[in-house]
Amino acid sequence: MPTDEARHRRWRRNLLLIAPLMAVWAATVFLVCFPPSNASIAYWIGAQDSVLVYLALVCAYVWLMNQPGKQQSPSGKP
Repeated sequence: MPTDEARHRRWRRNLLLIAPLMAVWAATVFLVCFPPSNASIAYWIGAQDSVLVYLALVCAYVWLMNQPGKQQSPSGKP
């Protein structure tokens, strides 16, 4: 069973991963989907691409969160 210190380190790493991923998500949604001009095609393209960016961010988060488990366990199992 992990100690409180190990849990704290994992939670801290989790927060350090979430912050930049949320910043990328927010930039994608608010800068691409709400352009300063009235270009309606840009809105629709940006709206569709923001879903793909969100999906990529979720995949990146899952992949990054699985990395420490492999490094900490001597057997290679998370």
